[in-house]
Formats: sequence, C-alpha cells, structure tokens
Amino acid sequence: MFPKRRYFTKGSRKKGRSHHIHMVETQSPFYKNHILFRNYLRSNPSASDEYYILKKRLEKKYRNDREEYTDSKTKFIEKILEKARNKI
Repeated sequence: MFPKRRYFTKGSRKKGRSHHIHMVETQSPFYKNHILFRNYLRSNPSASDEYYILKKRLEKKYRNDREEYTDSKTKFIEKILEKARNKI
C-alpha cells in the first residue's frame, strides 16, 4: 500500500492500536515531501486548522475505512505541497 515507507503497529484495528510507527528513508523525495508539508502547516495556522477540520470530518465519514480516509486527504495535501514549493 505504501511502497516508500515501513510501519509497525501494536494492537489490532478492531480493538484499537496503541502504537503506529512510520519509518522512511531520510533524504528521499517521500521524506522531503512530508517535512515540507509539516513545516508549511507549522508556519500557516489557517492551513493547519483547515487540515484538522478535514481530518475530523473524514474520521467520522470513514471510521472503518482507513484507505478511503487516507485517499480523501490527498487533494488537500497536494494543494499544500504546491503552495509550499512556491514559497521556496
């Protein structure tokens, strides 16, 4: 599902997970995009608030469908990455 990262979990989806750790190679494009996205949200409170609201809405809508939840964030994330790249 995510070829550029590895993740480890503790607990099950049904009973709830207590841990969800992602590992990626530093300096990879995948890593750099994540850092760029994070830094943009940190420096733009309105974008951070918008992302929070989106995630809460999607959490309710796709409570039992992790893939759809993740996929539904893609357009927003791509929009933020484009804005962040244009600031560099």
